[in-house]
Amino acid sequence: GDLKQIFPDGKLVYYFCAAKTVQITYTDGLKVFKFENGQVEKHHPDGTGKRENDFRGQRSCGNEMSFLTLRHS
Repeated sequence: GDLKQIFPDGKLVYYFCAAKTVQITYTDGLKVFKFENGQVEKHHPDGTGKRENDFRGQRSCGNEMSFLTLRHS
């Protein structure tokens, strides 16, 4: 299933297992999505967004998960 962790500073990290996608929600409302293929999307509270690509490997999702100790939601 999906996994989630809430940090003491209020940051929420959610890992969608089937999609191999990480969503990080910051206390200021910024949402960052990291996809298995290296694509990163940033969604700001004002509705603006940005997409970045890093196709050097499937590092983003894997590295994000490697330092997190997640618990089932």
